[in-house]
Amino acid sequence: MRYALAVLLALAASPVAAQTSLQLRWELKDDVFRGSNDPGASRVAFTLTNRDAKPLPARGWAIYFSALHEPLAGTVRGGAAIENVTGDLQRMVPGADFPRLAPGQSVELEYLTSLLTNGSFAPVGPYLVFDDDPGKGHPLTYVAAPFERPPQLGRDPRVVTPQAQFELDAATRDIPAMAVTASAMTQDRQKIMAAGFDAYQTKPINVREFVEAVRAILTDRQASPPGS
Repeated sequence: MRYALAVLLALAASPVAAQTSLQLRWELKDDVFRGSNDPGASRVAFTLTNRDAKPLPARGWAIYFSALHEPLAGTVRGGAAIENVTGDLQRMVPGADFPRLAPGQSVELEYLTSLLTNGSFAPVGPYLVFDDDPGKGHPLTYVAAPFERPPQLGRDPRVVTPQAQFELDAATRDIPAMAVTASAMTQDRQKIMAAGFDAYQTKPINVREFVEAVRAILTDRQASPPGS
């Protein structure tokens, strides 16, 4: 039901109108740790710049976007609120302190969120919706600044990129793996073994054959340790 609602909301305010002259930039500023056991938080910021010839009013609009992480409660600064609509759909709405944005002016909206360890956690797909025409979305010029992990003493400073994940996975590369599957055709076995599995068992499991297969894998590894 929530998924269906998210789809309906996205369609109702789909960004099909002309591009606006508003520019939106998102960036990771730094990480915040309150102790050695603290999981940490990321300090991030939206910068909204008016490149139009007319001011952006202080009321009557919202910017919708998708992001996996919501702001931590009470941390949004800059005169706006960021609200969860449904799922990963969020919206930025001006608050009582939000300034009327004159041509050429910018405003920074800073907040804390759960620690961002992956570049894919950056917000995506922002569009502007005016209260007096809620069925029309206006695309924004948007940039999510690439980021590296800010250095933290005793912590891994890397962004979790595919390359970094490959290096982390190398530590478990030599752990034997057995496929247990209902796919029993010859070509299924060939595909599974080609994918890197050490053994293959079909369902329903024959307990004796399964135990013997596990023993065979372990015996083989003891006889030929990784790297030997």
